[in-house]
Amino acid sequence: MPVEEAREKLAEMEESGMGYLFENANFDSMNIQAERRNTAEARAELAEARQKLAAAEQKAEIEKQKTETEKRMREETGQALKKTAGTLTHVLEQLVAICRSERLSREETIECLQKRYGLDAGDAVSAVEQFWKKE
Repeated sequence: MPVEEAREKLAEMEESGMGYLFENANFDSMNIQAERRNTAEARAELAEARQKLAAAEQKAEIEKQKTETEKRMREETGQALKKTAGTLTHVLEQLVAICRSERLSREETIECLQKRYGLDAGDAVSAVEQFWKKE
C-alpha cells in the first residue's frame, strides 16, 4: 500500500472514532490466575467427561457383544434341537416299523415304547399313529 493511501486510511479511522475503540476497555480487572484456574477446571471436567464417555462406549460394546453371543447361542441351540428332534423322529419311526415287522399290535407297540424307551402314553400313542403304516 502506498504511503499516501495509508495516511488517508489512518485519517479516516481517526475521524470515525475507531482510534478510541479500545480506550474504554477495562483490561485491568482481568485476573489471569483466576482465568488459568478456570481453564484448568474446564480441562479437568472435559477429561472426566471423556473418561465417562469412553467407559459408556466400552460398556455399550460389551452389551452388544453379549447380545450377539446370546443370539448366536439361541440359533445354535435351535439348530441342535431341530437335529435332535429329527433324529428322535427317525428313531421312533424305525422302532414302530420294527414292532410292526414283528407283528405286534398297535397296543403292544405303544406299550413297548412306554416300557422300553420311556415314552409317556401320549407320546407313544402319537408316535404309533404317526408312523403306523398300513400295507
